[in-house]
Amino acid sequence: MITKLLLLVSMLLLVQLSVFAQGEYPKINRLLGKYKAEKKFLNTEQVGYWLGIADPVAHQKFVSGQRTIRKGGIVAVTGGSIALVGAAIASVEGMGTLITLGAHEASLTGPIILLTGSAIAVPGFVVMIVGKSRKNRAVQQYNETISQRKTSAYFYQNLSPGRIAIGLRF
Repeated sequence: MITKLLLLVSMLLLVQLSVFAQGEYPKINRLLGKYKAEKKFLNTEQVGYWLGIADPVAHQKFVSGQRTIRKGGIVAVTGGSIALVGAAIASVEGMGTLITLGAHEASLTGPIILLTGSAIAVPGFVVMIVGKSRKNRAVQQYNETISQRKTSAYFYQNLSPGRIAIGLRF
């Protein structure tokens, strides 16, 4: 755990030093669902770091998109699990009907559970897509912010889990 944390910090410092050596922020592009800056792929922590430095509003939108994706994923996995249970019950019921050669009435418990699980999973996927679009809009806003030249000085603040940043930007 500590090794991963040190590796992440060193990666952030290397990217930060290379960009600040040029005197500007990197433009973040999206390529096949991944974020890329300066010919290097960035993970979500690094993207959040750059957004937090350059545009705190975009950073908040990005974090909101991450939370939305996480919540949608939980709903989708829950619905998928329920659908899997429903499929197993439906197959057992179907085998029972085949073995008895239809001597008793077929039960619809399995298909109903399967349908319920699917009905829960689909909105979860939709929520994940909404979260991804929020993240993409935040990155787009960041790119627009860094492309505009700021001629005045202003104070900024960035509050994120485990970190507080206050600074003066010219």
